[in-house]
Amino acid sequence: MSDCDRPVRLAQSGSLTVDRCSCGLVHVTIGSTTLHLDDRAFFHVARQLDVAAEALAARHVMTGGHPTLRLVTEDS
Repeated sequence: MSDCDRPVRLAQSGSLTVDRCSCGLVHVTIGSTTLHLDDRAFFHVARQLDVAAEALAARHVMTGGHPTLRLVTEDS
């Protein structure tokens, strides 16, 4: 988290947290990586993740078990 004061926890699941703090940003933390997003960017990311989740569900890719995170670079 940055130098913001009084974060409000909006959601948490395992190592994923979503906080809103006094600086006006939404902080999405997955493990040791945090995205600092204004409202517009947060809603855009959330919508795109929802679209991707629907696409995965439609293809029956959901295999159960624990979710994993893999960071992909442009070289991958």
